[in-house]
Amino acid sequence: MGMMAPGSIRRRRAEATPALLIGALVATLASALVGTPAAAHTRNDSLGAQAAATDHLEITCFDNGGGAPQSIQVEILDASPGALPQVSVQLQRGDSLVSASDTTNGDSSPSPEIGLNGPVGIFRVLVTKSGAGLKYYSLSYHCTAGPDGAGNHTGTSISVLQNQ
Repeated sequence: MGMMAPGSIRRRRAEATPALLIGALVATLASALVGTPAAAHTRNDSLGAQAAATDHLEITCFDNGGGAPQSIQVEILDASPGALPQVSVQLQRGDSLVSASDTTNGDSSPSPEIGLNGPVGIFRVLVTKSGAGLKYYSLSYHCTAGPDGAGNHTGTSISVLQNQ
């Protein structure tokens, strides 16, 4: 590989700088204009045709510099056209368990948002359905530094334990 003239390196850096600055400016403006719910993560997946098909996930909330996590919020969207079965989500940590279902299949409105308060740690999530039939879904989830979904978005990661 040959050596480049010092001037060509400066030109390349100068050419890249406006694009980088514009990208950083757009990202900064977008984050300033958008609230916490937009910081949610999304997992798009499906449940197989068997009536008992269940996806089992773990969501870990951690401090990534935005503050110590105090809550998690999730919602499920049934992305399948047609009728039954219904898609549901259950969120569990310790003795606390909440659930919600998307009662209208194939529309753009998800289930009601559900959540649990709790510090740094692991929350278990089950995605289920009410009967036989292939179902597509979109799970939105996010951890926040305040109780009941308030505050800054914090570190959030997901692990799949079972995908049916």
